[in-house]
Amino acid sequence: MALRGDALAYATLDYLREHPEEWDQCTFFCRSTACFAGRAILLAKNCTLANVDMLDLWNDPEAYAQELLGWTDAQAYEVFFFFTSDFTALENRVKQVLNGEIK
Repeated sequence: MALRGDALAYATLDYLREHPEEWDQCTFFCRSTACFAGRAILLAKNCTLANVDMLDLWNDPEAYAQELLGWTDAQAYEVFFFFTSDFTALENRVKQVLNGEIK
């Protein structure tokens, strides 16, 4: 079963925690998979960087990740455009979304 919603958000956090070398939330560069949104897409599609070129989902990755996560525009903005190198800060922001503190 494909990951979606809160399960996808938690799986993305878990993956980034376990693979910090694959995470970059400090800069914005579309069509990457280094940020929270990009990793969420890869996990939802059960693919890796090696086969990501086979996917046709990079026209609007933020919107696609938002749809997969079931987030509002405000929730997606608060996480996807939260430029930080502090994983704990990102994790707290995601949990604020999941706990309904950011609507």
